Amino acid sequence: MKKSLIMLTVMLSSLSFASTSSCLESVTDQYLDSSRGTRFDYMPSINEDVLLEAGSIYEIRRQADAGPFAEDKFIFKVTGSIHSGWFSNAIIVNPTTCDIEKIQEIDSE
Repeated sequence: MKKSLIMLTVMLSSLSFASTSSCLESVTDQYLDSSRGTRFDYMPSINEDVLLEAGSIYEIRRQADAGPFAEDKFIFKVTGSIHSGWFSNAIIVNPTTCDIEKIQEIDSE
């Protein structure tokens, strides 16, 4: 019985990890689809997510911070270059659906 419970716990943990890591691919696809037609100097780079717990704030230098939100959110950071300028944005994502809810500027030049 103990072995069964341990195996079930391990399986559920690995399933939740798989859904978390698969959000990166979904977010990348959504972001690039929404940026279709943009002439990037080089393709944007999207970093792994940070889990922002409900009620927490994601601190952003120079700009308004993201949050607090009523629910947990994933925050991805995208950096890229358009017309010889660069940008860095926070992508706020629903962790259950992996849908982008908001894109907020961090820095740009």
